Amino acid sequence: MQKTNEPDDLIRRICDGDQPVQIPIPASAPRLLSEMISEGIMPVLFLATEGGMEIDLSVDKERTTIVGSGARYAEAGTEVIGYAILNEIPLRVRVWIDLSDMCGKATVEVVSSLDSSSEF
Repeated sequence: MQKTNEPDDLIRRICDGDQPVQIPIPASAPRLLSEMISEGIMPVLFLATEGGMEIDLSVDKERTTIVGSGARYAEAGTEVIGYAILNEIPLRVRVWIDLSDMCGKATVEVVSSLDSSSEF
């Protein structure tokens, strides 16, 4: 039996290197991503899990970077740092999103708490 707060197989897999992800919004509407970041919650779909797994990140607005705006916005990318709890395990997630298709990669790590003061 697994101990409470011990990473399970799913968490170990998503913490193993870069993971392909997608933000579940239309690529034609990059401003929706900006709105989600401003509101502090962003859904992220992990594509390499069975059936895909979606988690909501609590966005660290101070560490999140939106590159590009206006006509250049769709040619740019966004790096989002956020936090989530999955199966009772606190996680820090760094997501790079290509704004042309809302796909990208994520790096996930288990943290002892959801304290945003530590570096990724």
